Amino acid sequence: MNHMSFADFVRQINGEGRCLVSAEDSFNVTEACLRTLMSADEKRDVRFE
Repeated sequence: MNHMSFADFVRQINGEGRCLVSAEDSFNVTEACLRTLMSADEKRDVRFE
């Protein structure tokens, strides 16, 4: 993990700045990863809705 990203995270928690990656972006990446795993496990296409 990049130390600057963690520092940005701490600043946001303290109300002093913003993270480089939003919570929404993090959730979207997590969903993409989970759908990729599901697709591989089930051997089928899994689409975003």
